[in-house]
Amino acid sequence: MKSKDERDSDCRIFPPAVELNVQTNTIVLEISYHSTRPNIISRSDWAARRPSSVRNLAQDPAPFVLIHHSDSDSCTTQAICQAKNYHMDNKSWEDIGYNFLIGEDGNIYEGRGWSKHGSHSRPYNSKSIGICMIGNFNHHNPNAAAIKAVQDLIEYGVSLGKIQENYKLFGHRQTTQTTCPGDSLYQLIQTWPHWSVPRVEFSVRILHLILGYIILSRMVSLSRGPWRPSQIPHVHQDNPTAKCAINNRELIHSSVLLKTYLQSP
Repeated sequence: MKSKDERDSDCRIFPPAVELNVQTNTIVLEISYHSTRPNIISRSDWAARRPSSVRNLAQDPAPFVLIHHSDSDSCTTQAICQAKNYHMDNKSWEDIGYNFLIGEDGNIYEGRGWSKHGSHSRPYNSKSIGICMIGNFNHHNPNAAAIKAVQDLIEYGVSLGKIQENYKLFGHRQTTQTTCPGDSLYQLIQTWPHWSVPRVEFSVRILHLILGYIILSRMVSLSRGPWRPSQIPHVHQDNPTAKCAINNRELIHSSVLLKTYLQSP
């Protein structure tokens, strides 16, 4: 999960390599992704435990890339980054949740790796590559080394056929209720090529509007009776006001639902 203030430096991510070929007095521009393998620290090198189970992505190559931050202190040396990864890995999960993690030492740490089902953001776990930037990036962006590592990793994934060339890039907060990947980093990734708005954001908001309308309509209907919540009598089948009492109890329940709705994203 992430965020840092190098946004004005030359950190525009994912520019493709431009190659010039001269053929019979004609200049041909070829757009290609770098195929050079970036510096990836393997699981064994950073002492990751063996996963309890392994699942493959349902969609491979992955059509989505999700950016996270760890919401913790940053790391600038390999030893510190390895220690942080080891700590994150000691949870009750079947494996570390991310496909890759990136430290401000410029290294890429292998999590679940390519083509593997993650545990970082429903419902994208089965069709995305989750990349976690180690640090808290609410108020500043990752340093240049970390940003370059993201660039190299995604380009390498495309060149390997592990990420679709027309992939869509999201911040974690676009797929669930969270502040991840941090306010600053989230602003930064919106300037990157392939950043997109998930269709689920629109469908969820439409669902919220419909639910809110239903709840408000129910509250208006129930509030027209002669009783108010403070006047609810003991409910008994012989009590002629029992029906009104029950309606007002439903009104209270609707109020709770509305409060929950208003607090939802």
